[in-house]
Amino acid sequence: MGKLEDELAKDKSLWRRWRVEGVTETTALAVDVFFYATNKYSAEQIADGLRKWGLSKVKIRSTRTLLVLRGWDISGVELGTWSLEKLQDRSRRYVRLAEIWSAAYEGCGAEMPEHEPAA
Repeated sequence: MGKLEDELAKDKSLWRRWRVEGVTETTALAVDVFFYATNKYSAEQIADGLRKWGLSKVKIRSTRTLLVLRGWDISGVELGTWSLEKLQDRSRRYVRLAEIWSAAYEGCGAEMPEHEPAA
């Protein structure tokens, strides 16, 4: 299975969990997206793309691993209502953005709103 197919499968699982937590297609939800790049230029290009797509709180953070290797974590937040289709559309977009800039799309997540879980 390729990266995109893996992400689309994860989206289905994530959407099921969100539904159990009471999220519907009318629930406003802030979804965080995460990328990792091994060079600063790629990180800046990804961050620029996220800003152009209207994401807020776009951040680039330098990281170090194993004393020598350096990388960049990129994140942003998209606020809106969600559906499985929208979630998968965004995954397609983000996987492609990561491919273009030789980076990794690490997925998304959201803090659940204060709702009663669905029965």
